[in-house]
Amino acid sequence: MRSIIMVLMLVFATSSPMFADEITVAELKVGRFSEALQKQLEEELTVRYDIEGQNVYLLYKSSIWPVAIKLTQKDRTELLTYIQKYKAWNKKASAEGDKFQKNIGELVVRGLWKSGDDWHGVDEASMTVVFFSQSTKTHQMVLSFEKWQSSSNEYISIQPNEVYIGYENVLALEEAISEAGLKTAVKKRVKEKSVESKYE
Repeated sequence: MRSIIMVLMLVFATSSPMFADEITVAELKVGRFSEALQKQLEEELTVRYDIEGQNVYLLYKSSIWPVAIKLTQKDRTELLTYIQKYKAWNKKASAEGDKFQKNIGELVVRGLWKSGDDWHGVDEASMTVVFFSQSTKTHQMVLSFEKWQSSSNEYISIQPNEVYIGYENVLALEEAISEAGLKTAVKKRVKEKSVESKYE
């Protein structure tokens, strides 16, 4: 996964005006549904923060291709609102023994992905946030996507996998993309750099 992240960082650097420094804020455990196995497989989703541009990137592996979702400050605020609604629904559904699936909200993001040896991007990608019950006691937040078509090549597209996030990891995501969480991560990075600078 670390090699995927490093490649994505290089892609970002050549595809948009990016950044003086980028840090890993959190690494979460999420699910990807396997059609072949008819069950969810555990994957890693990494939250990274571009300090200069103040953008958050969600990095994960969609099938065999690495995918990145860019969240601006506005996108983060919107996603945090949807997370609050997920938490409220989770509490109520668990207490009342309800099981259901319903869209919480939708936002438009920028996406990047690898196809073959090349990288592609889509400037406006729809991301739907879904409340999904596995049982009356287990409810996940799902990130669902329409097919992405490359902004530079109309013949290149990808259907990103849905990302299934359990309650504890939703809380971790909420903390990671919050202002407080990002400030804590930046302070940690500054401290690390201060220590490193003494040993040049």
